Amino acid sequence: MDNTFVENGNAMQPPNDSSESMPVLAMAYVPMQRLNSMYEPEDGFIIGTIFPELDKPWMPKGCEK
Repeated sequence: MDNTFVENGNAMQPPNDSSESMPVLAMAYVPMQRLNSMYEPEDGFIIGTIFPELDKPWMPKGCEK
């Protein structure tokens, strides 16, 4: 496993406090998104987002099993 971090396009090695390498705790994958449309600022403020793609229904009961 490679423990190289990337910051501002430059590869960096994590600080080495011991002879063991640091484990990677989490990795994120965010697919490319396209800006299709936006809500008006006033509507987005009420809804909680200006991006219709992120406007998902609230499910207070949780997931169905």
